[in-house]
Amino acid sequence: MALDQYRAGGSALWIAGGILLVLSAILTLVRDVRDFRRRPRS
Repeated sequence: MALDQYRAGGSALWIAGGILLVLSAILTLVRDVRDFRRRPRS
């Protein structure tokens, strides 16, 4: 979506916002997987 907005004449901030959103989701996923692996299994 960010690239479509940028190509349509929108601000480059759309691309930066899209990148930040994806990075945030990836970091959250990595953190959750690490926490899941650390939990003791019973």
